[in-house]
Amino acid sequence: MAVKSPTTYGDYYWAMQVEAQKFFDESIEQTLSPYFRGIFADIPELSELPAGMQNFIRAFA
Repeated sequence: MAVKSPTTYGDYYWAMQVEAQKFFDESIEQTLSPYFRGIFADIPELSELPAGMQNFIRAFA
């Protein structure tokens, strides 16, 4: 399937779904990023956290 140049209705429908999902994901990211920024700003030095929390924080990086 060619997203940039859809040739069938299925290609077109799929391309529109991809674009809609991208827009939805970006809007969620913009909405939630201030909250995560505030949460992560209050976290002490990573090495001071328990090992489980260190792994959790590194997963976001």
